[in-house]
Amino acid sequence: MNFTFSLLSIYMQYYQVIDFGVYTVLFTAVFKIALTDFFNKDPPTLVLVATILGLYLSLYVELQMNFRLFELGPLLYFVFILIIFAAVAKKFFRLGGKSFKQ
Repeated sequence: MNFTFSLLSIYMQYYQVIDFGVYTVLFTAVFKIALTDFFNKDPPTLVLVATILGLYLSLYVELQMNFRLFELGPLLYFVFILIIFAAVAKKFFRLGGKSFKQ
């Protein structure tokens, strides 16, 4: 059995759970960045509010729009993989000891 076919069949069987996870991570990150920039600080309550808003918007997109990430094509998957790789690399490697925020 082909590896790509097995990944595709797993996605098609569990696409609702996988899409919900991706939406939750994406929307929570967007809300956290927006709220941190708006309030100029990062208290734990903002993280909680961003998580709640991310979960709410993820449920809305999943239930109301009935949209699958699979419909966007392979280029989007490549972009998602690059974003995840960049986030992990930024977390573990400090790019010369300097952060992006100054």
